[in-house]
Amino acid sequence: MLTWGSSHIGLVREVNEDSYVIRFQEGRGFLAVADGMGGHQAGEVASAMAIDLLTSHLEEGLYANPATDRNWLSFLREGFEKCNSIIYQESLRVPEYAGMGTTITAALVVERQMYYAHVGDSRLYLFRQGKLELLSRDHSLVQGLVDEGLVSPEEAMFHPRRHILTRAVGTEEQILVDTDSLTLQDGDLYLLCTDGLSNSVSASEIEEILSRPVSLAVQGQTLLDLANARGGEDNVTLILARVTPQSQQELKE
Repeated sequence: MLTWGSSHIGLVREVNEDSYVIRFQEGRGFLAVADGMGGHQAGEVASAMAIDLLTSHLEEGLYANPATDRNWLSFLREGFEKCNSIIYQESLRVPEYAGMGTTITAALVVERQMYYAHVGDSRLYLFRQGKLELLSRDHSLVQGLVDEGLVSPEEAMFHPRRHILTRAVGTEEQILVDTDSLTLQDGDLYLLCTDGLSNSVSASEIEEILSRPVSLAVQGQTLLDLANARGGEDNVTLILARVTPQSQQELKE
């Protein structure tokens, strides 16, 4: 799998509250993005904690104690639940971190299968055979309005309450995690991103940029630059991952 990732603070914020990770080894690996929230830089703390905790959990199961018959969706969900519990306890322990939380969107790759999970409004897209498909579903107030037909997806990008989440990691003692899986195909291109991208760049624009016959680095930087050109009001983080023939695995741009 060929990968590229980057995070940009944007043009307005003083702190980058996004975090991300890319890990691949011996045909197995994972990708994750997190977008933190909370005052006193607590959002930055929450997203960094989430990525560190999830990384440790997934590396343990993938590399330290690898299993071929593990229930990978349950394993991934357990990682999210561990993140939630520890971040929630930290928010109670440290007054400055009260109420902090984070989104997490993660994809776990084992051989030719992808298992993915998310909480919040960071997204996972699949670009396959020239078409872009959103695999995740935002846990947000505005997504509820879209589901009810009260606003269109295009209007949702600019809705004044688009940042209000209905679900996040670390804000409650218990958490509900959305999970699913699919089989990888050569040529698949996956995009994980925080809402700094999806609230600034439309799905049709993402689809057009990902269709260009250029490197992942050029595609990714083009998306980042476009989000910042629209005002850069939020942090922007994205990961691109292209499925390649197995002889070309473990590559990075």
